[in-house]
Amino acid sequence: MLTRIFAALLLLVLVAPAAAAQDALAFNATTHDFGEIMEGDVATTTFTFTNESTAPVRLLEVRPSCGCTAPDWSREPVAPGEAGSVTVAYDSSGRPGAFSRDVTVRAETVGEDGSTALAPVSLTVTGTVAVTTLAGGPQQGSLMLSADAHDFGTVSPGRVVHTFLVQNKGDRPVRLQGAAVYGGEVEVVLPDTPLFVGDLAEVFVAVNTDAVEGKAFDIAVVLDTTDETQPKKSLRLTGRMASGE
Repeated sequence: MLTRIFAALLLLVLVAPAAAAQDALAFNATTHDFGEIMEGDVATTTFTFTNESTAPVRLLEVRPSCGCTAPDWSREPVAPGEAGSVTVAYDSSGRPGAFSRDVTVRAETVGEDGSTALAPVSLTVTGTVAVTTLAGGPQQGSLMLSADAHDFGTVSPGRVVHTFLVQNKGDRPVRLQGAAVYGGEVEVVLPDTPLFVGDLAEVFVAVNTDAVEGKAFDIAVVLDTTDETQPKKSLRLTGRMASGE
C-alpha cells in the first residue's frame, strides 16, 4: 500500500510541472483554413498566443512539416501576460490541389531557477490551390503561351532573365523535351514533368548579354515537344545594349 502511495506521489511530482508548462502558451487558434488560393500565390497567416505563466516564455524552434511552409516567430522572450506570434506562409507554386501542413512550436519558460520545457504545440494550415488559367495568348498547337516574344529593352552586359507561362489546352499530355537557340547565348529551363491537360508550367530563359555582338540582339528559341499537332514551338527574345557598352 505504501509503495502505491509513493508511486502516485512521484507521478504527481513528475507530471505537475509539465501540465503547468503546457498551459503557459495560450494560442488564439491552432488551425487556419486559407480556403481557395490561386496557384503561384503565397498565402500567409499569423497565429498569436498569450503567455499565461508567471515566467517569460521563449520560443526555441518552429519547425514546418515541409519546405513549402516558411515560418517566422517572436524571437525575444515573451513576458507573463504579454502576446507573441508565429507567422506561417504557404507557397502554392507548383502545388495544385488540397493541402494540409503542420508547424510544430517548441518553447520553454525561463525563470531564476532555470528553464522548463513546454509541451510542443502543433499549428495547422489547410486550403485548396486552384490552377491558374491563361485567359488568352498565342496558341501553338496544343499549348497556349502567355506570350511568344519578349523585348528586354535596353540592357547592360551580364545576364537578363524572363519567364514564359505555358498551358496545355489540348486533350493529351505534352512533354517539353529540349530547346534550340539561334542568334545568341541563352539558358533555357523547361519543366521536368509532362504537362497534363490543363496544366500550367514555366519556361525560364536567361540571355547572356556579354556575348551580344553589336548594338542589339534578336534571338530565336525553338522548343521541341511531343505535341502531335505542332511539335516545334517558337519564342523570340530581343533587346539592345546600353549606350557606351
